[in-house]
Amino acid sequence: NQLPDLSYQGFNRLRLFAERGIAQDLLPLLRREGDPTALGYPPNILALGHFGGFQSGLAYAASNPITYYNEELVRRSLISPEDPDLMFEASSATDAVAYISRFYRVFHSAQLGEDRIELLLNAPVPREWLPSLSRSFADLLSEGTIQGGENVDDNGLMYPCLRLRFDRRRMGRLYQFIHHLNGLEFPSIPALEHPAERLVTPSPSPSATPEAPAEPAREATP
Repeated sequence: NQLPDLSYQGFNRLRLFAERGIAQDLLPLLRREGDPTALGYPPNILALGHFGGFQSGLAYAASNPITYYNEELVRRSLISPEDPDLMFEASSATDAVAYISRFYRVFHSAQLGEDRIELLLNAPVPREWLPSLSRSFADLLSEGTIQGGENVDDNGLMYPCLRLRFDRRRMGRLYQFIHHLNGLEFPSIPALEHPAERLVTPSPSPSATPEAPAEPAREATP
């Protein structure tokens, strides 16, 4: 066995190591050092590296895009009312992790094409919700309605998705839409109830485009 004892992996690769039986459970090793919470690993931090039913990794750094805004433009109302939803001010690392976890509850990633965007999701949106979503977020759409479907991510893994043609000037509104999705009460789905155990199906044709943005959660119904 020529594999290293310890390796540094991005979050999106860790699941692959766990599912292929390469990663080992780190929790017994961590507990020998003392209480994980006292060592700086509360449950929400440990959950970031929990795949395959065990502690396959330990998160030691987390980041999110940073947005700067011009206060003068805000005062002159030259920034859209929804644009503050592009930002979240965390008062602690725990707040930041909670926000990131909530942001990716339903939303997985985004693929931006020339004339539309596809939001890859961790759970399918029921078809009967689509007309209501299209009406509620009609101001986000440049034309047409919100459609359901499936597509693969950059690793060739299949996910349910929503497709829409959106007004690119309404980026803050797009984040509001993502927050809205994250706040919906979905039917009982293991991928949402136990995010560390999310299962995806490999696809033989990985054709994906670059990622796009997202935003905060709301208690809402379609």
